[in-house]
Amino acid sequence: MMMRSISVVRLCFFFLIVGFSGQVGAFSESDLEKLKATGDCSGCDLSKANLIEADLAWGDLTGANLAGATLKEVNLAGGNLTGANLTGADLDGAILINSDLTGATIANETLDSAYLCHTELTDGQESNCDLEKADFSRAYLGWLDLNGAKLIEADLSGAVLIEADLSGANLTSANLAGAILREVNLAGANLAGANLAG
Repeated sequence: MMMRSISVVRLCFFFLIVGFSGQVGAFSESDLEKLKATGDCSGCDLSKANLIEADLAWGDLTGANLAGATLKEVNLAGGNLTGANLTGADLDGAILINSDLTGATIANETLDSAYLCHTELTDGQESNCDLEKADFSRAYLGWLDLNGAKLIEADLSGAVLIEADLSGANLTSANLAGAILREVNLAGANLAGANLAG
């Protein structure tokens, strides 16, 4: 009877270890290293990877498997995510401005907490640009199209906006303190009450 109990305990322990390692190793370590080194990972397996606050602006993730990945506050501005699998991914606070999600697998409600502006959505339609009170402090937003964006009370302090197109944008009461605005197009932008210090 004692031997049977020990065998049952060993079997339970085995399944616990196998199940745990299966969850931990869901993504490819080599693919994750490639992404970290180059910012590009077309066709990579990054399922369940933790990429919180990663800067992947302008990266190529075409056809990548990001199912269940934690992409909270990740910067994917200008990124290519065509055909990517984003099923169950956490995109809370993710920057998807000017990104291409054409053909990506993602639930529409998943994008509700992400920042979109001129983003190519899964159906080929372009998103609106309601970024009121968005927090882009210290974010890299260079060369992006933010034409006509609603950035009322947005925090852009310390953001890099080199050659960005902010023409016609509403920046009322926005915080641009310390932002890098070299060659930014601000034609027709509303800067009433905006903080432009530094």
